[in-house]
Amino acid sequence: MRTDLKPLFIPLKTLYLEQFKTGYKTHEIRLVSKRWNRNNCYPGRKVILSKGYGNYERLNGEIISVDVFPADELLADEKDAFIDCFGEEKLHMDVIYIGIKIDE
Repeated sequence: MRTDLKPLFIPLKTLYLEQFKTGYKTHEIRLVSKRWNRNNCYPGRKVILSKGYGNYERLNGEIISVDVFPADELLADEKDAFIDCFGEEKLHMDVIYIGIKIDE
């Protein structure tokens, strides 16, 4: 496990932060990019989930799984959330599917 990187900062909409808090949401979905890829997102890396970019509300956790696949393979409710954040025109692109365990 790499320990050289600081925790990965993940800004979220209020709704999605609340879903992580309650345990309803366990995975974060991002478009694969220079920042969101297997080199930066890997099991064992610590994360900070934040309500937006401010210091208002934060959760600490750890990445427990990572997968990459086309966005159009997401389950229905996840696909709806993806479209809400990124738009329907991006469904053909690859996403990184990051499993996160919130610290107790």
